[in-house]
Amino acid sequence: MNIGKMIVYVVLAFTLLHSVAAFGITPARASVTFIPGDEFVKTFRVINDEKFDAFVRVSVEGDLASYVTIDDALPSLGEDGTDITYRVNFPREAPPPGEHILRIYVEPVLATDSSNVAAHVRLAHKLTVTVPPEGAFPTLDLDIREVRDKVELTANVRNVGTRDITSMTPTFALLEEGKQGDPVASAVLGAQSLRAGDKQSMTTRFDAAAIIPGVYEARVSLDYDGKTAELTRAWQRGSPTLQLLNAPTFVKAGDISPFDLTVKSNWNQGLRNIYAEIMVVDQADTIVRSFRTETIDIAARDEVTFTSFFDARGLGQDKLRVKVKFYLGANQAQEHVLYVDVVDAQRYAILSAASPAKGSSDVVRKGILVVLVMLVAGIVLIEVWRMRSRAPAPSSPAMAIEAFARSSAALGYGKDEVRKKLLEEGWSPQVVERSLEKVFK
Repeated sequence: MNIGKMIVYVVLAFTLLHSVAAFGITPARASVTFIPGDEFVKTFRVINDEKFDAFVRVSVEGDLASYVTIDDALPSLGEDGTDITYRVNFPREAPPPGEHILRIYVEPVLATDSSNVAAHVRLAHKLTVTVPPEGAFPTLDLDIREVRDKVELTANVRNVGTRDITSMTPTFALLEEGKQGDPVASAVLGAQSLRAGDKQSMTTRFDAAAIIPGVYEARVSLDYDGKTAELTRAWQRGSPTLQLLNAPTFVKAGDISPFDLTVKSNWNQGLRNIYAEIMVVDQADTIVRSFRTETIDIAARDEVTFTSFFDARGLGQDKLRVKVKFYLGANQAQEHVLYVDVVDAQRYAILSAASPAKGSSDVVRKGILVVLVMLVAGIVLIEVWRMRSRAPAPSSPAMAIEAFARSSAALGYGKDEVRKKLLEEGWSPQVVERSLEKVFK
């Protein structure tokens, strides 16, 4: 062999190897269940990454190859590749039970000026055909969707066996993912029959209000002729959110104040590494100060308190617009807008006395407030009674009523509630009204 021919062969081999690497198939695999007399169409794509001027030869091998038809056995590849479509027409009589493999081969052929040069490689698309055993054999599919105020589960059953199903009973269940115990919702439908080769859809509906947001397993079990077939699908309803139960409405001017946020998770699974970013913004929505809470884990449907501290040094006594953004993982964020008063030390002490302890619920908070008001009211009323027993000056009752009204107002009670309490104690309606007008302007 002379040097010239050797160079030609090396160049040709390099070209072929390079061209082979430029071709591919997607998807490379598919699978179907054999159904007597059924017909279906599938498509896969031949990729031409290097945009060669080429076409492909298509062939089929396997014991079921005679039932496969290729729409175009010698298609042009094109710069963007090409789709290969094939049709399968199953016979009425089933082949032996088990898996039967069909391979659809694609052989790239490069177009040249003088001849068509094959790349001498075959790419294969593999089709697995599963033939069920003799007798009745149901296949299951499960669809889940929300329709208005209902969660709808539909089981699609097809008898791909050779015999009829005389009786089949579906049981539907919705379970919290990864948790043991009773299902969140379940239903059993009436028995039905299904002829060989036929299909049937069976649907049940659950009340959506009884299904909180979260991750679930939807399951259908089919009892048929003394046997059971089962299918489980993952399903998610909504997204994780946090309900903000309690947030500060005031901070101490010129100081650092606790700024704790109490939330409750609506999610049926635990949430990990959750934190909040707190941002003070001006009228132009520009951040003028920011900080963040601790990072904590939240159990399913649990109530927790995020701890942080608000630095009000350098801020005037004003009402601040504060954005609170909770980060729930996977790029999910939930934002709340608060309005926070910056108050002096005296008012901060009064308001703090009426505020709940960390993590307290609304019921506890109201209970503390009631106790405080009753205590103050009792002290004031005792003092008023003493003043009355000493024949006070005509202005003394009005002063006592005003003192009681101011204390009650500082603790959050309204004008009507204070009036009711004073009238129940027997004070003159005229004196009460004049005193309340001075306090509740």
